[in-house]
Amino acid sequence: MKKPFITLTALLSAFVCSAFNLAHAALPTGAAVTSGAGVTSTTSPLVFVKELLSSGVGIAALAVAALTVLGVAWTSYAAFTESRQKGEWKNFGVTASIGVVLVIGVVLMSILAVDYAA
Repeated sequence: MKKPFITLTALLSAFVCSAFNLAHAALPTGAAVTSGAGVTSTTSPLVFVKELLSSGVGIAALAVAALTVLGVAWTSYAAFTESRQKGEWKNFGVTASIGVVLVIGVVLMSILAVDYAA
């Protein structure tokens, strides 16, 4: 049951990334505004989220990170259920630890993608 979900998640992630790349390649680029009206230098999380969602890169990075978190959560829950039934927790520990590292890596790479695109 785990393999079809992981395959579907990988295919969906690849589709989202490729569709975003095709759409983003045709967009015009503008000069970065570093001062003047409307430029904020605050580190508020609300401003960060607003800027993140205003760009296509932010939406794509958010979608990839969300799909990764859902995939890791699904796989970890399946490993937890199996470990609880068998009474052997090694498989769950390995799955959960790899999942945590994977999620942290994907989130960091998403943040780097947003910073690189900006």
